[in-house]
Amino acid sequence: MPIVNTLGSPAYAVDTNVDAKQTQATPTEFKRNQLIYRPCGVICIVEIESGRHHNPMNAVKQTRKVVRYRGDVQGVGFRANAIHQGRGLNVKGFVRNEPDGDVLLDVQGPAKDLNELLRRISSSMERKINEALIDEREPLPDRDKFSIRY
Repeated sequence: MPIVNTLGSPAYAVDTNVDAKQTQATPTEFKRNQLIYRPCGVICIVEIESGRHHNPMNAVKQTRKVVRYRGDVQGVGFRANAIHQGRGLNVKGFVRNEPDGDVLLDVQGPAKDLNELLRRISSSMERKINEALIDEREPLPDRDKFSIRY
């Protein structure tokens, strides 16, 4: 049974019979018993018994949202609050202050967790937010945590 890499980025497949080779198409099929090396440095293992591609972040379809918050959102603990609200949710990305006074949230994860994060932020900072502009984008493969960027 072939394994399908559902990520949009190319991956590197290695097995004991051949040298490393870069795959070209997406989705890409892999055989069982292979280690899959991605350019971002993530190593995924194709399980021998089940033949399934094992990568916890890819188990559920990933969604990415970029949100620009406008209002009295800087100097009020907005970024720290966003990180706090993300605890317990499977979200990766960052939050940062923008030079124009806005706060930018760029985060990805399962749609359920993203929607919950946005709900929590909106609820906890509703008096400070005048407007939230939401843009949905393609997920990025190199996200590993949710943090404040400066």
